[in-house]
Amino acid sequence: MACRIVLPFWPTSLDCVAWSKDNIIAVAGGEQIAILSPRLKDSGPDDLHWDDCLIKVNAYTISENPVLDPLSSAHFSVGEELSIRHVLSLQWSSPGFGQNGRCVLAVLTTDHVLSIWECEGRPSVSTCWKRRLIVNHAISKHYERTGTARSASGQDAHMQFGRKRVQQRIRAFTWSPPLYKDWAGDRVTPFLSRGHHFLAVSTESGDVLLVGVQPPYDVLRPEVATWSAEVIHNLELGGQTGGAMNADGSSATPESYSRNDESVVADYLAWGPWRWDADIDEGNVATLAYVANGRLLTTELLGDIYKSPPEARKVNGSAQKHHLTSRADITGPLQFCHPNKTLVTFSSDKVYMVSLLE
Repeated sequence: MACRIVLPFWPTSLDCVAWSKDNIIAVAGGEQIAILSPRLKDSGPDDLHWDDCLIKVNAYTISENPVLDPLSSAHFSVGEELSIRHVLSLQWSSPGFGQNGRCVLAVLTTDHVLSIWECEGRPSVSTCWKRRLIVNHAISKHYERTGTARSASGQDAHMQFGRKRVQQRIRAFTWSPPLYKDWAGDRVTPFLSRGHHFLAVSTESGDVLLVGVQPPYDVLRPEVATWSAEVIHNLELGGQTGGAMNADGSSATPESYSRNDESVVADYLAWGPWRWDADIDEGNVATLAYVANGRLLTTELLGDIYKSPPEARKVNGSAQKHHLTSRADITGPLQFCHPNKTLVTFSSDKVYMVSLLE
């Protein structure tokens, strides 16, 4: 054993450890996250070569996360209304997104709030970690703008209000790899480019929303002065998660998905690496994997670099693909093994490695 680091809490979720590409480890436990950063020169107390600090991630200002009235019993959520906002999952972005080219940390808590944290100084100092953005605001604006937070007919205004709040709750998320401009399969990256980063966010309405996140550090876009997020595409992936299965994993019978069934949602998400596809004009394609109703499915995404800012959307005409021919009752987490197109996920008693190679 190289060393042992003792933390003052016990992890409270399955997806509780993340190691960034710039060599910082985040460990979640309860309402806190421990940040472990390496010492590059001398060792610290007990001859450890790691510094650690604790940040509390569940305290918000009224402007960040207003206190809302409790919902009716039909829409009540213990996590949203009674929990002390424990960390449910966390994930680092790719390098180049944060200040000075660092990674930033996305954190989902049990009250369905997804926030983005960044270090503006030394990682071992807790006061250097700042919450930069709450993604829920972009999700709420998207549903208000598009009117796609669906409500059942015949419900009174109070029930419809509660249903819309439930549909906007965030269930899971994942970062995309950075998207750069490709040409003929050879990466041509401007020296000053940080790449373009997206989030895939699963909501209780059965949607998976692709969110563009823009930090204020891109010298190629000096007009961006603050952190911002905007929903740029709705995948609506809930259509083929149940029913009979063929031997190849495809759906045996066509299904009509009821948008009122809030149980058909993506519980885990993973975004694969971008790759060049000569058959598509824009050329940049990635695989989005997700787990819904215990099944593993994938769909193809297109990175459109010719939009300003670049966008990600579903490839036209692409269909969802089922994997693991029988219902595996996957309980997650879900992760790509880079650079191969291989997924790793879990059921209650098995580990699955799924190759997506044609």
